Amino acid sequence: MKKRVWIAALSAALSAVLLASAVAVTRLPDRVSVFADCVSEGLPAPFVMEREEDGDGSARLFGLLPVKSVSVSLVERTKLIPCGMPFGVKLFTDGVMVVGMGDIATERGTVNPAKEAGMRIGDVIVSMDGKKVSTNEEVAQIISGSEGKSISVRLIRDGKEFSYQFQPVMAASDGRYKAGLWVRDSTAGIGTITFIEEG
Repeated sequence: MKKRVWIAALSAALSAVLLASAVAVTRLPDRVSVFADCVSEGLPAPFVMEREEDGDGSARLFGLLPVKSVSVSLVERTKLIPCGMPFGVKLFTDGVMVVGMGDIATERGTVNPAKEAGMRIGDVIVSMDGKKVSTNEEVAQIISGSEGKSISVRLIRDGKEFSYQFQPVMAASDGRYKAGLWVRDSTAGIGTITFIEEG
């Protein structure tokens, strides 16, 4: 009895795998591009690509049962060799860039004054309350020292100048005035002069 149950369960599992594979066959591509050194790749599991003598290939279920002929295009790998003198780059914006926004928890709920005023990520703030700003610290100082009074902002967006006003709110976490802005005044990176392509 146990043997029959075991055989029935095995048959059901095998039937399910074959049915799922039959459905998957209809989704197999007719043409694939693969790297010359990885011809067996290019098909989703459980299918394996096997190259035939004519250059094309066949999709085989579990690498055993051929289920479909596939046209194969071989692609050579491109190798890039970095060379030249490494150098560092640090870029400064004319103003500070808005790189993120975050809601502020206050005693009256969660708000974001800068976002509600219409400011967006990617805006470059050039002045606040008529004072030119060029560092993160200057922006933080103006906002925290506002005592909750409205702040006028001049910014650049897509090459055009815009003006906004927002009113900082006191954060419940530390009792400081905030606007919900994340700003950055510079970015840095390391690169090389050039590269060569191995041919």
